[in-house]
Amino acid sequence: MLTGQRVFVGEDVLNKVRAGQFASPRRLRASVPVELETICLKCMANRPADRYANVTALAADLRRFRDNKPIEGRPAAGSRRSWRLPRLAIFLTLLIGLCCLGVFLISAAGSRGRRRSRLSRSGSGNLGESEPRRRTGAKAHRRRIQMVLGT
Repeated sequence: MLTGQRVFVGEDVLNKVRAGQFASPRRLRASVPVELETICLKCMANRPADRYANVTALAADLRRFRDNKPIEGRPAAGSRRSWRLPRLAIFLTLLIGLCCLGVFLISAAGSRGRRRSRLSRSGSGNLGESEPRRRTGAKAHRRRIQMVLGT
C-alpha cells in the first residue's frame, strides 16, 4: 500500500468508488512523490478517457518514474476535482443570479413608473411641488443671480 491506509473507508464504499470520492495519496501521506501520485490518480480516474489506454502505457510510466525520468501521464481528473463545481451547482448559481437581476430590474422599473405617475399628476418636472412654491423658488434664484452679478 502506497499510503499505509485504505483509500475507501466507510459503509457506502461502492457509492464512493462510483463518485470518485477518495483522498489523494499525497493528502494521506505527504512523502508520496508527485509523479507517483499522478500515476495513481490517473489509474483511479472515473472516466475511461482519463485513465491509461492500456497496461503497457501504465508500465512505461512506472518504468520512467523508477528511472527518474519525466512521466508522460498528466494529472488525472481526480486531482482537479476540487476545482470543478458540479454542473448542478453552476446551474443553481446562475439561476439565483438571474433571479436577483430580475428582482432588481422589476424594482427599478416600478420606481420609475411611480416617479412618472407623480410627474403626470403634478403636471411639471418638479416632483409634487405646487405652482406658487416653484415660482417662489424661481424668484429666489433670480435674486441670487442678480446679487452675484451686482445688478
